[in-house]
Amino acid sequence: MLPSSLEKFTKQGGKIYLLHSKDDPVVPFAHLAKYQQVLPNAKTIIFEDRKHFNQETFPEITELIKSI
Repeated sequence: MLPSSLEKFTKQGGKIYLLHSKDDPVVPFAHLAKYQQVLPNAKTIIFEDRKHFNQETFPEITELIKSI
């Protein structure tokens, strides 16, 4: 359950990215909308086939971290 506002988190965290895969077997894709609602300024990155991100390499997130 998310609070209606994560304003303090947003102020303290700086840039926020929401990464989610449509085929995640653990966290339903519909949950992404809940996070988008309470973090409206977050950048959303959607994957089609990354499941729950349990792979050995994840070049997209490595590049994202390097770009920040």
